[in-house]
Amino acid sequence: MKLTDHFTKEEMERSNTATRLGLPNSCPVELMPNMFKVATRMELVRKHFNVPVSVLSCYRSSVVNAAVGGSSTSAHRFASAIDFTVQGVSVKEVCQWCAKNITDYDQILYEFGEQGWTHMGFSDKPRKQLLTATKVGSKTVYESGI
Repeated sequence: MKLTDHFTKEEMERSNTATRLGLPNSCPVELMPNMFKVATRMELVRKHFNVPVSVLSCYRSSVVNAAVGGSSTSAHRFASAIDFTVQGVSVKEVCQWCAKNITDYDQILYEFGEQGWTHMGFSDKPRKQLLTATKVGSKTVYESGI
């Protein structure tokens, strides 16, 4: 099902972990408005950079979220967050553009440097958090700013 010009429900549900482990990952109908909101914001990203966007994770069922070690309160659980990369564009540049141009974000995370991805989450009460995530040993550490 097409959500916007460049994003489908199927790609927003896709999960390498779900596929590898054979886990269900279909977004419930009651969360579809959240997924549509994320897709419409991603359309702004896609149109600005004018290159393909790779969705790494949007919706995560509770079992998929647990399998990836996600927080039980993760916005991914509610189809209100997305992890993505933009073909040929620095992850940091994408994060900075989103922070300036996507006005209703809750969190934008520069996750794991240039080998990582952009995380963008939304909520009804946006905190406007900009964070950088790094690994220290096996633990993810978040620092303020990008």
